[in-house]
Order: sequence, then structure tokens, then C-alpha cells
Amino acid sequence: MDAGHFLRGIPTELTASLDHLALDVPTVTDDALWQRLNPLGITHLDLSTRFDLKWDQVTKELGLRELSIGAPNLGSATLAIKIANLPVEAFTAEFPVAEAAWLAAVVKAADLRLIDVGLFDKEIALEAASGKMTPEQRRQDIVAAVATELPRVLGASAAAVNITRAVEAFVRMPKSLHIVARSEQGLGVADFAAMKSVDDLLRRLDVRASADE
Repeated sequence: MDAGHFLRGIPTELTASLDHLALDVPTVTDDALWQRLNPLGITHLDLSTRFDLKWDQVTKELGLRELSIGAPNLGSATLAIKIANLPVEAFTAEFPVAEAAWLAAVVKAADLRLIDVGLFDKEIALEAASGKMTPEQRRQDIVAAVATELPRVLGASAAAVNITRAVEAFVRMPKSLHIVARSEQGLGVADFAAMKSVDDLLRRLDVRASADE
């Protein structure tokens, strides 16, 4: 862990990482996660994770530059978020002042990337065997479910269509899934509170989604 650029005793830069945490997957366990990994042929995990956060006093931006977790035999997930309009008052010890500063902040961007290295195909093969079908039949079932159910959840905006198509492509050939959402003006607490559905949110965002890059 590395912390720096302290402001009123609070670090405005923080980086933490954990590299190569080795774990053997138990073969006898009551834990649902371990029970799921065993049939997939995963007997060992080598986990790494990283957290990287920085606040810029000049631009008044707080960046979660990286929040990630991964393993060579599982793949990885990486998230980045940019928050704007966050002044120095956000780091004061006076709660009402700090609260007001945080409530005035806006989220301007979020970036999610998933990398698959074969785990999804193993899961499909396992489900196919259980359902007495071929892996390709099971894959097509999932593609059909994505095409039907995601629009029900996400709505019919251009952003929703982009995400649905990218997820469908990922299911067909699971290598990577990348979704980037941006708001020019940013979205604050009041904006989120006024939204009644995911569709309301997506219509306020510029979303780019792609698979298998």
C-alpha cells in the first residue's frame, strides 16, 4: 500500500495491491463458490488485485484509476470511475461541510472491462452436460436469453442496444467485454434520485460497448 499527498490528514492519492495470492481450491467444502469451481476443473487460484485512487486539487476531479481483480485461469475485471466538481472542502473534518461538497460532486465517466480466458466456455460445457445438450446449443440459449431479457431491464435506448449487442457478441465468443459510459455534464445525487429506471439513466449517458477486442 502507498499513500501520499496528504490533505488535512487524509491521503489524496492511494494505491494498494495484492499480487499472486495462491490458494488451493478445497475438494470437500460446504461453500457454494468452491463447490462451483471444482466441477470446472479449477484446483488452484493465483489472485491479484489493485486499487488506485487520486484526487486532483486543480481540476477538482477524483479518479478511481483502477479497481481490478484477476487470476490467470479465471480472467479479470477492471473498473475505473471519474468524479468531478469535488472541491477541497470534501476533505474537511466538519461533516456538514464535507457532506455538502460530496453531494455537489458528479460522476462523469465509468469504464468496465472484463477479460475471459476460458472460464465462460467451461461453464457452458458444464451446463450443457447437465442439460443433456451440446455446448453450442446451450450457448445459443444464453444468446437468446440475453437478447430477450437485457432489453427488458435496460430499456430501448441506443445505449441499451449497444450493451445488449456487445453482451451477445461476448457470449458467442467470450474473450473480452468493454463498456464505457460518459456524461458531459456529469450526474449527481439529485440526478440519480430522480431516475425511475435503468432506461432513464442510460438515456443520459453516452455509452460505448464492445466485445472481443
